[in-house]
Amino acid sequence: RDGKTPLYNWSLSQMAERLDRMRDCYQVFTRMGDCELDMMDDPWTEVHPADIWARVRDLEVRLEDAQAQNLRLESHHARAVAWGVFLWQGTHSDHTLKIIFGAWLHVVTRQAQPLQHQAT
Repeated sequence: RDGKTPLYNWSLSQMAERLDRMRDCYQVFTRMGDCELDMMDDPWTEVHPADIWARVRDLEVRLEDAQAQNLRLESHHARAVAWGVFLWQGTHSDHTLKIIFGAWLHVVTRQAQPLQHQAT
């Protein structure tokens, strides 16, 4: 033989799937002039199981962090609502309602800010 060894041995279905992804990358490249790929999405390489495990673990940590942040926000929201109800039970004055809805607005605004940062 010529001394060349294959890089990967893919089944016919694996090759067909990778070829479809290669075509997709080519289409993006011809339209945009660039096609950035994550190592997990790169059809030209075989991802090592350790890299997959590291990605899964990273996603699990991110999920746990997001769940903890959500719990903190829910707890803060519940305290604000309880405080508003406490104030409201004592009196129904306009001043009290203004304080309650001001606190509610503050909680809602603070909850929306992390979501806006995550979307960008």
